[in-house]
Amino acid sequence: MPAPKSWQRRIVRALQVILGVGLLYFISRYVWQQWDQIRHESLHPDVALIVMAQAGYALGMGAQPFGSWLIVRALGASSSKPAIWHAFFIGQVAKYLPGSVWSLPSRAYLYHQRGLPAARSVEAIFWEASLTVTGAVFLAALGLPLLADFDYLLLLAVVLGGFVLVFAGAVIFFRSPLLRVYLQRLPAENRLLNGLKTFELHLTPAQIVTITLFYVVDWLIIGLGFAALAAAFGADLTAAQWIQAAGLFAGGWAIGFLILVTPGGIGVRDGLLVIGLSTLLDDPLPLVIAVVARLCWIGAEVIGISLASAAYAYARRA
Repeated sequence: MPAPKSWQRRIVRALQVILGVGLLYFISRYVWQQWDQIRHESLHPDVALIVMAQAGYALGMGAQPFGSWLIVRALGASSSKPAIWHAFFIGQVAKYLPGSVWSLPSRAYLYHQRGLPAARSVEAIFWEASLTVTGAVFLAALGLPLLADFDYLLLLAVVLGGFVLVFAGAVIFFRSPLLRVYLQRLPAENRLLNGLKTFELHLTPAQIVTITLFYVVDWLIIGLGFAALAAAFGADLTAAQWIQAAGLFAGGWAIGFLILVTPGGIGVRDGLLVIGLSTLLDDPLPLVIAVVARLCWIGAEVIGISLASAAYAYARRA
């Protein structure tokens, strides 16, 4: 393959710079909007617990690409951990662009660049999104007591439980040999039907269970970071409430992810966190904690992007 011309390289580099500046603008604007909500409050948090919370977020967020690597490896690619780690975080920041769903196709493209066939990269995103949310939903069940007075608790439980049922049904649907035979007999009258005929899922039940359990533990680490934030601002949590707060955060994230119209679940997740924390703390502290939690999340992403980029660059030079 001939080397790209110098003008082509300059155009690609310029587009990369424009995209990077755009992402930085949207993230910076969001951070300022969040901080503006609480900068006038008189706050005296426990700094050590905030550091502990940020460490929990960074550790949990930094570990999430390991689940992606397990999926990509199970689908046949031999990509290194630094390559998948880098692809995950570079694709992750695209969710802050208008439209909110750009992180999924971005990661699919990056996984394809790192060795997955195009069809398998789409499947990788299906598994990654589905198993991440499923792990969060299982942990979210432990946080429901904090939402006992929430008027729409039943609707919330139906949405989360319904996702798991739909996901399980889809897996059974696409893995059924009888269904595959039936589909092959149907005339391919449109692209959707033809796509259903060729779409396959390759993870085994054991791999699905293992990766889901990994995500449950990962969300527990992140959720305990959120619980540490609540404690930092004065919540006197029992051992059970630490776990409930972790489940509350996981459930809020899952709902925010499933509602695709908001970038990164902005507003939806935060609202559920405020409602849940209101059973533990007086106003305005629940809102303050939700805002700081969002800032810690962004901080964990920045840490992840920085470390992943450095690790990937080192691996490519080695």
